[in-house]
Amino acid sequence: MQGDLQHPAALTAYMLITLEECDAEGFKASALSKQRAASFVERHVRKGDSPGGLALAAYALSLANSPGRQNVIQWLEESVRYDQGERHVPGNGDVYSAQATSYAIMTFIRELKDVNYITSFVQWLGKKMSPRGSLQTSRDTVMALQALAKYAAYAKENSLDLSCQVTLSNNKDFKENVRIKRDNATVLNKVEINQPGEQIFVSAKGSGTGILFFNYTYNVKVPDDICKFNVTVNFEQKHPSQVEILTRISRSIEDGGVHREKYPKPDYRMEVCAR
Repeated sequence: MQGDLQHPAALTAYMLITLEECDAEGFKASALSKQRAASFVERHVRKGDSPGGLALAAYALSLANSPGRQNVIQWLEESVRYDQGERHVPGNGDVYSAQATSYAIMTFIRELKDVNYITSFVQWLGKKMSPRGSLQTSRDTVMALQALAKYAAYAKENSLDLSCQVTLSNNKDFKENVRIKRDNATVLNKVEINQPGEQIFVSAKGSGTGILFFNYTYNVKVPDDICKFNVTVNFEQKHPSQVEILTRISRSIEDGGVHREKYPKPDYRMEVCAR
């Protein structure tokens, strides 16, 4: 499970989402159970709740077509943060924020919000993904991929045709072109630059939204293997002398008991010096 589990309606919202999504796949859940779950979520969601809890509740109520969902969606929209053309749902760290933003995207898609408004959330979420298409954990990655898949289906009627060109400042002959259309939008296009210049120029034209990643690797000299400590160990085995053995036996007799060792255990001595 993902999201804000501290919210009092979180577990019921998860159950409601499960019942509604299973219902869409052919498993008919009890209508009364779904109605009771939706009513419980509505009663326990308040304005000012955590943004993650609002996003989770909004998606659950939207799936259930609950009459009170509009209030929760409005509270969710009021908690959204906007920065430089991108929107996201704030959370306690990037993991929870990505999950909450994914729930918000799926909620707004179900409520048929403006595609440009939803795209601003998708752009923020896309920047959090690695070049391999994953986030920090498997949990937020699953939620993000589900939201992006729904967004791709929702925005399928919008045109996607981007032409990108990569050039270098010190090599006029280097010119790589990449064209992104709907049939290859999910394919990761790579442009390898073995001898980069002082500047790398990327130009794009057309319609649609794409994500650009830079992976920069370099080699450095391995430092010499220098031992910073000088450790000297002297291990010496000392065999007890005959005098020491007789002394031990004599003391044992004086104490009232006779105990003779056939093979007395040797003493050991070890010196360790570190500089």
